[in-house]
Amino acid sequence: MKQLHVKAASIFLMLMMFVSIAFASEVKYMAIVDAGSSGSRLYLYKMSLENGVPRAQEIKLEGNIVEPGLYTYAKKPEKVSDYFKGLLESLKSGSAKVGVKPGEVFVYVLSTAGMRIAAPCEREKLYSTLVKYLNENGYDKVYAGMITGHAEGLFDWVAVNYLLKTFSDNAKSVGVLDLGGGSSQIAFETQEQNIFVSQLKIGNKIYTVYSRSYLGLGLDYARYQFSNVPECWPKGYPMPASHIKADPDFTKGVKEFSMLINFIHNLNSYKGAEIPEDMNFIGISGFYYLTSAKAVNMSTTFSLADMQKAGNNFSKRTWEELEKDYPDDPYLFSYLLNLELTTALLKYGYDFHPDRKIQAYNKIDGISVNWTLGAAICLFEGNPIK
Repeated sequence: MKQLHVKAASIFLMLMMFVSIAFASEVKYMAIVDAGSSGSRLYLYKMSLENGVPRAQEIKLEGNIVEPGLYTYAKKPEKVSDYFKGLLESLKSGSAKVGVKPGEVFVYVLSTAGMRIAAPCEREKLYSTLVKYLNENGYDKVYAGMITGHAEGLFDWVAVNYLLKTFSDNAKSVGVLDLGGGSSQIAFETQEQNIFVSQLKIGNKIYTVYSRSYLGLGLDYARYQFSNVPECWPKGYPMPASHIKADPDFTKGVKEFSMLINFIHNLNSYKGAEIPEDMNFIGISGFYYLTSAKAVNMSTTFSLADMQKAGNNFSKRTWEELEKDYPDDPYLFSYLLNLELTTALLKYGYDFHPDRKIQAYNKIDGISVNWTLGAAICLFEGNPIK
């Protein structure tokens, strides 16, 4: 039965390949909104084909970020137009600069971790209200909905490998680690088959990709759970509970996170696909922001051993010293906890070798690295959104 299922899926993807050729024969403009847990960001892409491989050109927008996350309007959908107004103006302005009318733009509002914890009825009401609002403003090709963490990981993988030109050069693909506010993702190419593996058509090739997401292991959500754990905060840091004193201990903090990772989220209960030992991995989002922070004193090319060293060094500094040396860093308070979380993820969750190098990126060749680019490519190629 499993073989029949895999064969049927392969036939379906082959059919999608021929269908998507017709779809992708012309230039298309696709607006993708990353409605994340901390805010919403809108990106506009000009999509075309080049030598049989998708080509995405990001059109620069202004005012394309709003805060907080879209999920905060789940209980007040009638106010979503106020929330989305700035993004709509950004899209209209950016489209006008390249001579594109609203009716010519495919708009996808895709929500991630924040909306995954909202009630289904609230989500659907919010989405339908948002679609109606966009329709009333001339955008009649609109989809609004929640994507799974699995899809988010797939989109990450497509975006990074596209920017590194592994598709166009027919080169070996890289694996991707993503760390957002609400969830973390890992994705890489594999030959194995299980429930966390999907097939994607990119160009004239079918890729088999493992992708798994862990809701609750993002930087913000993890911080909420560990806000009163003494080992996770610099000495002298004002703890939320006044009777608890910060007592930084990097090793103990990592152990605390290992219990969250493997006893609560059960990362090791089902290994999924084996990670190839010779595969290169790219870290994006939180991995980049953490390793590039001056106070952390790391390189964006790092290993688990490097992260452990940086964490141990950071834990020896008092909150008073840190505030004096880095007074303008709004994320200073979170770095020790973030180092403990990422170390635990790499060591106890993904079983990375201490010396395995990871390269963190924010941009590649001047283009922002984020899953919206991967979503635009996948959708342009005719891959199903779910």
